[in-house]
Order: sequence, then C-alpha cells, then structure tokens
Amino acid sequence: MNNDEPQNDYDKPVAYDTDGHPLYAHPADEEPQSTPTGGVLHHVVHVARPFEPIASEISPELKEKHDRSVQQYPQLDISEHEYVVLSVRRHSIGLVLPFAVSILMICIILTGLILLPDILQKTGWVVSSLGVVYLIGLIAVVLVAASTYVVYWVYINNRFFLTNESIIEKTQLSLFSSNVKSVSLEDVVDVSYRQTGLLEQIFNFGTVQVGTKDDELPYVFHTVSSPKTQASILIDAVERFKNGRPVGQGLENLAK
Repeated sequence: MNNDEPQNDYDKPVAYDTDGHPLYAHPADEEPQSTPTGGVLHHVVHVARPFEPIASEISPELKEKHDRSVQQYPQLDISEHEYVVLSVRRHSIGLVLPFAVSILMICIILTGLILLPDILQKTGWVVSSLGVVYLIGLIAVVLVAASTYVVYWVYINNRFFLTNESIIEKTQLSLFSSNVKSVSLEDVVDVSYRQTGLLEQIFNFGTVQVGTKDDELPYVFHTVSSPKTQASILIDAVERFKNGRPVGQGLENLAK
C-alpha cells in the first residue's frame, strides 16, 4: 500500500451554505457517510416551479400547417405543435364487391318492374294497382343505392394519418360510430408490410403493421394502397423524429 497517496476525509466539510450549514463532498459511487447517531447527512435543494408553465413559441409556418390540418381533419385531436403530414386511405378495390352486388340487385329490381305487366298477363294474375308495385320497386332501388353509399362512406373514412409527432388510426365502424387512437413516433419500434396472394400483387395493395413498445396489439391497416411505399414513409418519419430531424421533408419523393 502506498502511504504517499493523499487520503480524502469525506467527514470534513468542503464548503458552507449561506446559512452556515456545512456541505460535504462524496464520490458518486459511494453512499453518503452516516453520522454517529446513525443518521445520514443529506443536503436537499428545492427548485421552485412556475404556477403556469411558459408556453413555447410557435413559428408562423408551423401554426399555418396546424390550422390547415385542423380545418381539413376536424375529427382529429392534435396538439398545437402538430400537423398532418400524410393521409392514407384504403385501396378502392375493396369497393368492387359491394358495388357489384348493389348494381346486380338494382338491375334485377328494374328488370322485374319492366317485365311485370307481361308476367301478370301470362300468369293470369290480377293486380288492382300496378302503381303501388312500381312505387315499392322504386323504394327498394333507393334503399339499395343508399345502403351502397353508406358502405362507400364508411370504407373511405377508414384511414391512418402521419403527423409530425404521431401516427393516428381512424376506424369508421358505422355511419355514426368511429374510433380514433394514436401512438407517438417515439414509441414506434417496428413498421412492416405484407402482400399475400396474386390479387394484392397485381393491384398493389396490402397490410401495413406498426408495432409499439407499450401496446401488446400492433396497429394494423388493411387494404392499403402501395403498402411498401407507405411503410417506407413511416420508417423514415420515425427515424427523423427520433434523431431530432423535421418530419415531412422528403416525403414527396418517397410518395412517388
């Protein structure tokens, strides 16, 4: 053991505060020394906090983008520093089957109304008023068309949004029911996409999945147009956000 090395006496004060109380210095890896009575010496500093936090300044450009997003997407609850960078809807191929069924039903109803007089004449049936039958048929056509429009409206309103701070999923459950949830870009740990089957490959649609560190179930967006491109955009946005770079720059090139 080298006796020439200086020995630090951590029980001696190194300074005094304004009230004359001694201050002691201890290495970061050592526990504070106990007093002879078994107590531990602590010097606590209290930092005063303002009753009203100071609001951060918002640039005119950021405020303009925020106001435009609020006007375009009033259903979204975004912060005053947040704006929508990208809005992604489902691929229109998902509407082919509902539209085909609707057109087929309308054609059947109209064909039946046109051929009704000949059918009644051949079968010998007597109908007191054909006008009532035609009215019922037209009402059926209107109901089918209205139902198809509701399906279309619900379908196109299922979408996800990328903002400069988060990813937002809007699920339109019915005409008067919807669900909106969001995840911060800071909490995103994985972004992936998949395309299964020849149909998805030909028409370029698929599923985009976003995994987070807090939620057990990932965010899943079905029937997304160009899923590879959308996943690339989300990955780029997450990397920019976590590295402190502006989210949104260069998305025009990625989206092409």
